[in-house]
This record gives sequence, C-alpha cells and structure tokens, in this order.
Amino acid sequence: PLLRAVGRAMLQLCPEELQELQVVVFCSSGICRKKHRFKASYHIVFPEIIVERPTMCWEPGLDPCKPSWHILARDHVVYTVAEELVELADCLA
Repeated sequence: PLLRAVGRAMLQLCPEELQELQVVVFCSSGICRKKHRFKASYHIVFPEIIVERPTMCWEPGLDPCKPSWHILARDHVVYTVAEELVELADCLA
C-alpha cells in the first residue's frame, strides 16, 4: 500500500509524461552516531523522473516563499500518503 500511494502521488505530479512508473528501493542500515542506536533508511527512486535540484532548497534571486520543485514534490507525496493512510484507518475502524 505504501509504494502504491507514493506512486499515485508521483503520477499526479507529471501525468502527461508518464503512463506507468518503475521504482527502485534502496535500503541502508547502520548505527546512528548521534543517538547510538541502530537505524534503517529506505530510499525510493523513480528513474523516469528527473528533478533539476539546485544546491540550496530555495534558489538565489527568487522569492524565498517559493521553494524549488523538489521540495514541492516531496511535500505533495507526504501529504498524499498521509491522506491515504487516514482513509485506510477509517475503513479499518
């Protein structure tokens, strides 16, 4: 369900460019140096989607209230997945 929700959110961002998405998931694990605890990270990559990311999250010379596209895309995915989780919880209740 999680990957499907992320995929749906990504397709909403660029529906005219993509008919379907391929996804690659990378896993990384180790010890957190700050908290001295084991941690695991999962990175979801969509090879067809290329984001021109500036060095900073807000491009110089632009309105600081308008973040770069990769920030907006991330926020859209987080919001969409959170909404789907709420709907799923409501269905299970």
